[in-house]
Amino acid sequence: MILYKQIGIVVLMVTTGTLNTISAGYQQRASGKGRDWATQEDGWVEGEVKKFDHPYLQAMGMMAGECLCMAAFLTMTRIFKRGIATEEQNNANRDFHATILYPAALFDLIGTSLNYVGMILSYPSSFQMLRGSVIIFTAGMSIVFLRRWPKPYQWVGIVIIIGGLCIVGAGDMIFQEDTDVTECLTAYSNATTPSPETSTAEPCEEIVNKLGSNPLVGDIIIVVGEVFHALQFIYEEYYLSRYDLPPLKVVGYEGIFGFCTITVLLWPMFFIKVGETFGLGPEFRFEDAIDGLTQVGTGAGVLGWTIGNMFSIAVFNFAGVSVTKTLNGTTRAVLDNIRQIFIWAFSLIVGWQKFNFMTPIGFVVLILGIWIYNDVIVRVLIYKCLRKPMPTYDN
Repeated sequence: MILYKQIGIVVLMVTTGTLNTISAGYQQRASGKGRDWATQEDGWVEGEVKKFDHPYLQAMGMMAGECLCMAAFLTMTRIFKRGIATEEQNNANRDFHATILYPAALFDLIGTSLNYVGMILSYPSSFQMLRGSVIIFTAGMSIVFLRRWPKPYQWVGIVIIIGGLCIVGAGDMIFQEDTDVTECLTAYSNATTPSPETSTAEPCEEIVNKLGSNPLVGDIIIVVGEVFHALQFIYEEYYLSRYDLPPLKVVGYEGIFGFCTITVLLWPMFFIKVGETFGLGPEFRFEDAIDGLTQVGTGAGVLGWTIGNMFSIAVFNFAGVSVTKTLNGTTRAVLDNIRQIFIWAFSLIVGWQKFNFMTPIGFVVLILGIWIYNDVIVRVLIYKCLRKPMPTYDN
């Protein structure tokens, strides 16, 4: 029974982890009618049907998903009476205040927002693979802030990870696809092919489509986002090591703080115009929340994938915590890497990107580096084949 439970939790983590990225990809590719707006030249203009390229609203949805982890924690402790803090834990957490987690939530919010911006310009598979770069930044920040140096085999892993990241980035640059940067949409629900008699009708308006439009820039933005996730991990390790807090509670608090923060920031973002390259909505604002929420309301696909992404994030966090408790953190790290291949294969099957031989090579190199860094499988097999005892290193 215990074995079946462990297998079930493992399958749940890999499945929901894969669905996180896939649902975010479908969310960006779902269409909905945006808000009406006015111009000095044409006056009032009806909203356009277009893809949902609103990464900051996506980040808000992810934070809402993390908020559900707090609901799960309260359900487990208040209703099912499981995971209730012991007297020893209460004593250890006596001076804990939830606001300690706010900087971590802010780092997570910034990193996630940049990740979604990069994912729009690049591909979901590259997004998932390049997230492995967080190990490099975490190791570097551990030296600076925690005075903890990586072990020799971890240095080897870091070098290999850098090589894998370069291969993935180079592949996206060399094999950049000639994607159509515009779409031609004539009506919201009943676009038809014009007949010869109506061929002289006014051509439909072209709408910019940013999905996959600049993979190299997208890859760079994703990697920059991982710098903030590394800051989040270092901050959590530095401040939370002195407390004994349930992981679901930590994720829930960070979700609440992040959700409230991005909700407030969406207001000033609406009044900042940044141009066509990174601007969002019909007027190219920093984030046009009104346009995005209008699309959520008018596009069933946008709404469905937004809700699906929120719940997959919540279940994935729950499954990840369960894997750490029932198995160990190393197993969780390995499973988190395995899902990359499913995302890449899915992207090829549905046509989100075309095959280039450098992507699987980069994937293999990345996984090899990550496993070496986490001391999983590779070093164990090497010393087993050499029939030598594995050397140990002091922390």
